[in-house]
Amino acid sequence: MNPENSPSIHLSAATLFKNFVDNFWKFTDNHELNRSLVFSDKDIIIIVSEKEKIELRNEILGIIGNSQDKKVMKTLAEAVRKIFYYDYFRCWEDQVLLQIQELLNSKNESKFYAALQIFYQLAKLYENEREQSKERKMYSKAFQIIFPYITDFIIYAKDKLDNDIAIIIVKKILKIFYRTINADIPEIIVNSNYFKVWMEC
Repeated sequence: MNPENSPSIHLSAATLFKNFVDNFWKFTDNHELNRSLVFSDKDIIIIVSEKEKIELRNEILGIIGNSQDKKVMKTLAEAVRKIFYYDYFRCWEDQVLLQIQELLNSKNESKFYAALQIFYQLAKLYENEREQSKERKMYSKAFQIIFPYITDFIIYAKDKLDNDIAIIIVKKILKIFYRTINADIPEIIVNSNYFKVWMEC
């Protein structure tokens, strides 16, 4: 996003993108399938080609990571949740986890928060899946990757309760934690070392 533009323009652009993804990401080059996804022949169908989807997937997480506006970040992350629904397990898992780790390793609190905002969309999407399901197993794999990072931050934040951004990050971590244990508790949480740390925090 062009930093010279006003925050309201950034937010409007993010909202337009989210609405576009909500309405049209589901369509493919399968005409019959597309028709089954709409209510009437009058509904508009815009097909986003696979090449365009790849380009958008390649860019969107970086844009979220570099955003300084939390409203824009949240809006774009909500668009990402819709893309996750269709593409995460099909073709996007490795790239997403790599970019999340890069943001978590950045030593930048804004980027760290952006990583959590992205991961939170996964947590919302798969919170009700049972542990034995394929989707939940793949989500648990992703959670195992970020769990050490959020545990370290919780320890760090114990003495930073006067830091506004630290409080915001802790709040997002707790939301992820709650949605993750909503249906089943991942094994990594009940590991004695991690469990003790969380109970002490």
